[in-house]
Amino acid sequence: MEFNEALMRRHAIRSYTDQPVSIKDLKAIVAQAQKSPSWVDSQPWKVYIATGKTVKKLAQQQADLENQGVASHSEIPTRHRKDWAQMPRENMAINSKRKADWATEHNDDYDHYQKYLYNAPAVIYLTIAKNSPDWSKFDLGMFASTLMLSASAKEIDSIPSYALVKYPELERAALDIPEDETIFIGIALGYQSDSLLNQYRSQRSKLDDILVIKD
Repeated sequence: MEFNEALMRRHAIRSYTDQPVSIKDLKAIVAQAQKSPSWVDSQPWKVYIATGKTVKKLAQQQADLENQGVASHSEIPTRHRKDWAQMPRENMAINSKRKADWATEHNDDYDHYQKYLYNAPAVIYLTIAKNSPDWSKFDLGMFASTLMLSASAKEIDSIPSYALVKYPELERAALDIPEDETIFIGIALGYQSDSLLNQYRSQRSKLDDILVIKD
């Protein structure tokens, strides 16, 4: 698949079929993500993948905690939307309303999918050492983006999501993640279901609103 095709086909998928992602494909995707650049080739990332019985157990455990009303407590601090800068705050407001309207129009509920880890057959958890500098966080973002593009080139769908790391103690126990690593983000991988929610597309800012070129 050409790069542009892989780039354009990737978008957030919030409901997956039960079709598993092969171990061979998972290894190939991570290997390609390792081509990502990093500060002085530090390569600060670690990768943990839950599949099969492990991911199903995690999904049920998370749903149980949510049903009990347990507050989320990700290891990366969250910030109320009103505390973000104006441009990203406006983007979030616009897309949140559009997404909610889409769900209402199609009589479906995002929360149900999130609660069960989107029914994804594989969830990748990315970590970096707790004493990492901010540059390593930037590096991890590039690694995650490359990973999802690699998956897209194999026609494997994805979504990076805070909802996947709301209760990090679950992932630590299931995947033996050391305490000196920060669980930064989760990425669901799999094959999209026929849910109409998967047809939703977020808007992108106008190019002139974000781009400055001076000759």
